[in-house]
Amino acid sequence: AGGFDAWLIRLGTSTGISPVTFVNTIKVYPNPASTSINIDFGSNYATLVGYTMRIDNSIVQTVYTTPVNQQLYTSNLNGWSGNGLYLVYLLNPQGAVVDVRKIIIQ
Repeated sequence: AGGFDAWLIRLGTSTGISPVTFVNTIKVYPNPASTSINIDFGSNYATLVGYTMRIDNSIVQTVYTTPVNQQLYTSNLNGWSGNGLYLVYLLNPQGAVVDVRKIIIQ
């Protein structure tokens, strides 16, 4: 079993003096992957509703996209464009990139 790439996401809006911050950990695993990949948006995934996860291959073709509306997604890698480096993007509701991570398919 491979490791995983986890990152802490801090989202929030300022309401007066005290900013409201939502904290969540997103895990993409296994990394490297060979047959399937799991994306765990964490127990606070509801704070990411309206966000989108997109995965592009090394020649910037989108191979997977999903709205964030549940905690765990599993994607079969059949039909992806082969082995190599892929970039995992988290996009906010306006379509702007909030964060990006790398995964390897082997």
